[in-house]
Formats: sequence, C-alpha cells, structure tokens
Amino acid sequence: MNKLLSYSEGSYSGYIDRNGNVVIPIEYSVAQPFSEGLASVMDEDGHRWVINEEGEVVISCDWSVVGDFHDGLAFVMDASKNVGFIDKTGLIVIPCQWKVVDIFSEGLAAVQDENGNYGYINKTGQLVIPYQYKDAKPFQNGLAIVQISDNEWTFIDKTGKRPYSIWAEVRAFSEGLAPVKNAEGLWGYINEKGEVGLDFQWADAFPFSEGLAPVSVDDKYGYINKQGDIVIQPQWFGAGEFSEGLAPVSVSFMKMGYINTKGEMIVPARWSFACSHKDGVAFVADMMARESGYIDRTGRFFNPSHPLDI
Repeated sequence: MNKLLSYSEGSYSGYIDRNGNVVIPIEYSVAQPFSEGLASVMDEDGHRWVINEEGEVVISCDWSVVGDFHDGLAFVMDASKNVGFIDKTGLIVIPCQWKVVDIFSEGLAAVQDENGNYGYINKTGQLVIPYQYKDAKPFQNGLAIVQISDNEWTFIDKTGKRPYSIWAEVRAFSEGLAPVKNAEGLWGYINEKGEVGLDFQWADAFPFSEGLAPVSVDDKYGYINKQGDIVIQPQWFGAGEFSEGLAPVSVSFMKMGYINTKGEMIVPARWSFACSHKDGVAFVADMMARESGYIDRTGRFFNPSHPLDI
C-alpha cells in the first residue's frame, strides 16, 4: 500500500497522506502516483527526478519522460523520443530504441516496431514474442490480450501460443471468466477452458470482481452474478468494477456515486469523476466546483483544504 497519494491544486502537484495532510509540498508541475515506493516528478522548468516516499531524490534524470515502476523497471524517453527502461538506481538496463512501449508485467513488456506491429521483450531487452500484433496489452495471470487484425482479438500465453479462440473483442480474465464479443456484436463469457460459460446476450460486458460483473441491457448498466443472473437491475449510464465492497456508477452525465453489492447507494452521486477504491481510498473530482481529492469507504472526502480529523 502506498502511504502517499498524488494531489493537484491548480497547475501544481505534490503528495498528501491518507488524512489529507500535505507531506511532500505541492510545488511540482507533474507528480506521478507512487509505484513500488518511487514516483517521478517534474518542476516547471522541465527538470525531472524520481523521489521516494520521504521526498528524497533517488534518481536525477535527463529523460524527457519517466514512467511508473513495474517489475522493478520504468520506461524513459530520451531527447530523440526513443524509449527504453531504467532500474531503480537510474541505470539504463534496456537502451532507448522504440517509439512505443508498455509497462513490464510478469517479466514481459509490449513494444512496437517501426512498422507499427507489437511484440514482447523480456527484462534483458530480448524480443521473445515476435512483432506481429496490431495491439498488445500487459500480461495478467500468464495471459495477454492481443489484436491480430480488425475485429480479431484473442489471448496469448508467455510463449506466444494462442490457447483460446479469436473473438471480435475480448477483455481480461477475472475470477475464472473473461468477457468476449461475438461476430454479431453481443457479449458473453468464456471460462478458462475456452468454453462459453455465459451465453452471448449483452450489449456490453466487463470482467467480474467480487463475484459481480457490469453488463449493459437496453442502454443501462446493472450487474450479473457468475450464473448470468441479473442481481442488480440495469439502471445506470455507466458502472465500474467492485473493489472493497463498492463500485462507482453514473446516475447521469457527470454525476457519479458508489453502490454496495446489494445495489444500495452508499456514497451519493455528486462527483463528475470517480475511481474504484484501492487500499481504502478512491480518487474523486467535482469538475463544476473545481475540486478534487479522495474519499474513504464511508464517502468522507479529504484533501489539504479538508483534512480528516482523526
């Protein structure tokens, strides 16, 4: 769990604790979220550093872009706009040579060649899955989503083999099921054997979390269980995944709140933007009031202007 949360006021950013108190001053032009204990920051003159959660500089950078750390590596962009990877000491371990890369996940990262095709490299920079895909996502539980051609998506394993059929679109496996779209434009779910577990019947469908998945029926979103039964009636304009017992839902344009697994509104819909909870907090923003910060699972809002009194 990250102790600190990134926070912005106007054009400047810094970091607050989980009560809303400023820990690292709000003085940076960019303050990326902490990942693996480190975060990339940039001042208004374009100078970049990587800092730890005490605010100490651990890497001084000449890079124009520094990404988040994943699997111990972060992507960086040089002056020629080529991208490679550094380790947590700032050492360049994979030279800058690509225009587009993704994060490392489970030891592999997608990279794009000069023809626009994606393959995967390992942590030494060796190409282990050849360039061949129109799009490629990070690995998750041993599988990655790839696009073969227009309206052709599937999963590959770490050897590049395809253990499942090709579908018009796919989303990640979660809790033993993955949403897939057929040629008729309807969504269903396959199981880990590749068999259709829940038949094609929804206009849209997303991965399961905490036993429930958002699906679209008649342009409204509700939730199904793993038997495919509607357990929270479709009634929202949008619905997110459940996390820590809560899910963000849109009741109308720019109005989001949080429901529990019974479909009860726990946090009133007053936010323009609302993320899923992680480690007890979720980022929220009210665009009309020009206010942003975090809420806990009870809906208590906090930022430096409104710290929690604990």
